[in-house]
Amino acid sequence: MASLLRRRAIDFAKRLPLQPLRVARLKRKAHDVLFDWSATLEKGLDGESWNTIHTRTVANDKAPRVLIATSVGGHLAALQFDSYLAVALTLRGVRVAFLLCDAALPACMAAQHDWYPNRDRFLNDGSRKDICQACFPIGDAFLRPLGLPVYRFSQFAEPGDRPKIARETAGIGSGAARSFQFRDLPVGEHALAGTLRFFARADLEGVAKGEEVFWRYLEAGCQTALTAERLSQAFDYDVLIAHHGIYIPQGLWVAATRQNGRRVVTWNPGYKKNSFILSHGDSYHHTMITEDVALWDGGPLDSGREAALMAYLEKRRTGESDWISFGSGAGGTFAGCLEKLGLDPEKPTIGMLTSVTWDAQLHYESNAFSDQLQWVDASLDAFVNLIVRIHPAELTGNIPSQQKIADHIAAHFPALPPHIAVIHPENPMNTYALMEGCDSVLIYSTKMGVELTARGIPVIVAGEAWIRDKGFSTDARSPEHYRQIVAGLPGGRRLEPEKQARAQRYAHHFFFRRMVPLPGFTPRPGFPPYTLSIDGLEAMAPGSDANLDMAARNILTGEPFLSTV
Repeated sequence: MASLLRRRAIDFAKRLPLQPLRVARLKRKAHDVLFDWSATLEKGLDGESWNTIHTRTVANDKAPRVLIATSVGGHLAALQFDSYLAVALTLRGVRVAFLLCDAALPACMAAQHDWYPNRDRFLNDGSRKDICQACFPIGDAFLRPLGLPVYRFSQFAEPGDRPKIARETAGIGSGAARSFQFRDLPVGEHALAGTLRFFARADLEGVAKGEEVFWRYLEAGCQTALTAERLSQAFDYDVLIAHHGIYIPQGLWVAATRQNGRRVVTWNPGYKKNSFILSHGDSYHHTMITEDVALWDGGPLDSGREAALMAYLEKRRTGESDWISFGSGAGGTFAGCLEKLGLDPEKPTIGMLTSVTWDAQLHYESNAFSDQLQWVDASLDAFVNLIVRIHPAELTGNIPSQQKIADHIAAHFPALPPHIAVIHPENPMNTYALMEGCDSVLIYSTKMGVELTARGIPVIVAGEAWIRDKGFSTDARSPEHYRQIVAGLPGGRRLEPEKQARAQRYAHHFFFRRMVPLPGFTPRPGFPPYTLSIDGLEAMAPGSDANLDMAARNILTGEPFLSTV
């Protein structure tokens, strides 16, 4: 009876209108987190008011023009950093305008599956009756004190858009829709990325209403393409700034801007506190793979930089120097982990680090395998000791995964041999302790490959990862090649000294140069990982900070974003 009552209570709770509660929570968080620009702007700079400064800049037809496509006003991390860049650029004579969606799209990156247990609500109304009720007002109110132009998506919508989109998408099969082009833009690809993010899955196989949700994102992608086409006639911008640079609508803004021959700058918070990663042309997930090797491989690290790197990597065990961390425990030793797992310490041990399935699928191209799950299947039958560490972000990430690696392993390998240990994401065992004594470590796309190789641990890359083809990892080219590699493991327990030195140069480049420290931010727990904390415009004026000067300058010039300190 108790079990029946509990199930009925859960069913009843699922039918409750939770959206109003979540909207209220988002508004409350915005109130608690967001910085009020008014007091800072009132102080002016060098005897001039902010109003005088920005009015003069906006009126200068010869000034470079930057469009900041925040789009999602309820994205509190983006809203703050975008406004920060806008003020810094304006103080340097740049004409800046913002873009916000005002409930014009039927789907976007703000929507997630857990907001809509009743999928029909989302299919019928999108987010207009819930998320949008908070999203646009939050962004609009926050940006208003700046006095800079704010364009709205609805300004560039026309009554005939939906019928036009319906006609052009009519008759397309679900498979072909994935590669559908609208205005010569890869709308289908970005719509699929948005849908997978919505469901927090790497595929839509067996997902109820999955295809229907995809078509809502496809419509949103087409509408975004039309908006991009029309806005450029109202504000002929030189550079687009977009957070992340993927999903709906940011991904299509990036694609449309590149198609029109304009430049793109994307950004993300760095891992280190008070740092940000800026990239030209695409999301940093992609530019870190393709960037010029000469940026980081110019020669050996001096002893001071090497010591700073290794000290920081040691702090990564607990995340004490980071504002983005998926920590899984504060300590422990490799020997202690083996004992807890019941593994023989006399036998060679291979580590295996999975990634969040939907995250790996969206951010990186597949390489040796078609997807991460195929790699998992190929990795569980060839070792003496194998420690499979499932990424803690399956549970602790901003969007918990709905496609669990442990479920896949249990379904396909119901009786694992005793030499294979699977560490679930909720297990507090420290990932660094688990991997530091391994003879080699297998990865698909995790960024931890950067850290492990810098520590001298051999890493085999099966998917796409930043360390692939950099000269210090073993890179699988096909399933057959991967099996050949693992058949020869454990191999040596340490990287050759020259490979480790090369790995350290790359790790220093990533953590100390590509992650650009910028003033004016205070770390906070949870999301967003920071709040703005600027007491006056002097802190953002030209000459106030070398990295801020570099970032503002290189947004316009296209030079690489590298920390000056």
